[in-house]
Amino acid sequence: MKIAYLITAYDNPAHLHRLLRAIVTPNSAAYVHVDAKFDSAPFERVRLPRVHFVKPRIAVYWGEFTMVEAILRLLESALGAAQRFDYFVLISGTDYPIRPIAELEAFLTANAGTQFINLVKMPDEDTSKPLARLRYYKVLSGNPLALPLKIARRALIRAGLLSAQRSYEAVLLGREPYAGSTWWALTREACEYVLDFIAREAAFVRFYRNTWFPDEGMIHTIIGNSPFAGRVRRNLTYTDWTARGAHPAPIGPGHIRRFIEDPALVSDDRYGPGEVFFARKFSDQTAQLVEQLDVHIAQRAPEKTR
Repeated sequence: MKIAYLITAYDNPAHLHRLLRAIVTPNSAAYVHVDAKFDSAPFERVRLPRVHFVKPRIAVYWGEFTMVEAILRLLESALGAAQRFDYFVLISGTDYPIRPIAELEAFLTANAGTQFINLVKMPDEDTSKPLARLRYYKVLSGNPLALPLKIARRALIRAGLLSAQRSYEAVLLGREPYAGSTWWALTREACEYVLDFIAREAAFVRFYRNTWFPDEGMIHTIIGNSPFAGRVRRNLTYTDWTARGAHPAPIGPGHIRRFIEDPALVSDDRYGPGEVFFARKFSDQTAQLVEQLDVHIAQRAPEKTR
């Protein structure tokens, strides 16, 4: 099983180094995109084989299409590599494995052909995936004309010359809109299908460019309406949303105890039950927690992986 890890990062470079050392094996490689709004030097100080920093970089803004662009840049780089990968695993730079990587490789081998991506039809109140994400136009940040564009749109809407809501139906052409979590593990065939679809469907991409949180919807809608939809299971990342805020709870000692006590942790929520192999969010300040996990993982790892 050959795995390409696709990693988006913008902070916590020390943790990223720990993550890369933990996941890259002779059977895998890592492709890292560092947000162009941040200095990449602290991230690129790590010198490991099979670790690639993707260039040119994109300035990524939360909840906007720039995140999709960063993901696609990672995917294109990994698909174009000389090594032929079987699975492409999208994680963030604040993730960390909670089980031996050998177990992940064995799991993906045993479930070859399955797409691990959180997927629900929109709208879905339980997962906070309203159709408003598609119906309301998002003016992109980072554009010097962003503020004038917002003002102009509001004026046109007040004057009745522009509708406040857009018709996603006219663009999806009978396809169902889907959404989920940003992170996934997809087969090579599914990833090639996604890139082929994006190359063909320019209107679809233009529409999603100005939606809210397209990193949680565009690829999901492609997969949900594809031949791969019949073999979809929840993603492989544990995330604690119990605080019900805009961002997940950071990993703390209680989480580590749970990971150690339940070595084959299963997440079961609106996206369904499934084993998880990564957790988020860690940081540069959680080195001691990572060390505890490393000890636990080393004790569980088969002899050949030590």
